Amino acid sequence: MPGTDVEQWDRLLGDVSHELTTLSTSTEDDFLQIGDHLRRLFIQAKEVTEVATSSAALIQGREIERKHGRAPRHDQKGQQTPERVGTGVG
Repeated sequence: MPGTDVEQWDRLLGDVSHELTTLSTSTEDDFLQIGDHLRRLFIQAKEVTEVATSSAALIQGREIERKHGRAPRHDQKGQQTPERVGTGVG
């Protein structure tokens, strides 16, 4: 004799609840994993940008040196510093 309608619904809803809980957990783990990958990608992109900026500054400095016969001055971060006009220092 099959179970009553209430027992069948109870079993069915229990199965669905279990499946949704499993899906929710795996979806959350996937979401967190994607977030971690995006964070690492952001850090790598930032590092590439810093290298590209530094390279561009070096290239620009070499161009200035080639055109004007002297090397530009740079600060501790490698950024070109403006020349001081009229001070004899530069």
